[in-house]
Amino acid sequence: MDEGIKVEDSALEINGFTKEQVNNPLTQGLDHLMLDYVTWAYPEPVITLSGENVGHFDLPGIKVSLEKHGLKDVFGLKDIFGHRSRDLHTTVLNFHDLNAIPYPMKDKHDDISLDYALKFLGMETESKPHNAHMGAILEVEGFSRIMRGVGLIEEFKRYPVPEVVAKARVRG
Repeated sequence: MDEGIKVEDSALEINGFTKEQVNNPLTQGLDHLMLDYVTWAYPEPVITLSGENVGHFDLPGIKVSLEKHGLKDVFGLKDIFGHRSRDLHTTVLNFHDLNAIPYPMKDKHDDISLDYALKFLGMETESKPHNAHMGAILEVEGFSRIMRGVGLIEEFKRYPVPEVVAKARVRG
């Protein structure tokens, strides 16, 4: 962990790590992790982060980390990840609205979570504790199913895309 970072117990409950694990000096530091991340992303023709709540949670955290480690203007780009993102929650909500499919509500708000989206798209819910790598893979598969009506990743082929998704005329 970078010096000065406070580890919240509630975050450890979500991701399943211990304080000893996140403070292990033998693991890759955030500076190297962020450099690896932007080096991996840079060759892509479009760099728009996509995921569940990515614009609210992931993108701001990534930007702070990049700036902290002097990587904000890497590869001559003013801001490698920009300020836009594509959110799976919104895409699933739009799909429901455009296809007149009711969705769950709670306290006057839609109650579409990642687990709801995955079940709606014919997949199993995310295992707990949350694993960011597996979460990203699930979200890629979810986007493929909701946007194209077909799966993408081999390991999820055993879960058929529901007919309401596969045969939809209008996509989110």
